[in-house]
Amino acid sequence: MDPYFTPEVQADLRALKADALAGRNFVDHDPIAKRAAEQANV
Repeated sequence: MDPYFTPEVQADLRALKADALAGRNFVDHDPIAKRAAEQANV
């Protein structure tokens, strides 16, 4: 596992993905946030 993806970071990524699924489209326009949400894989 990538050492960057600590439990705290994973929680942040899950929150980002929840925002995206709720229709907060900033993730769609931010490739880094979109990649992070995809890597959270929740």
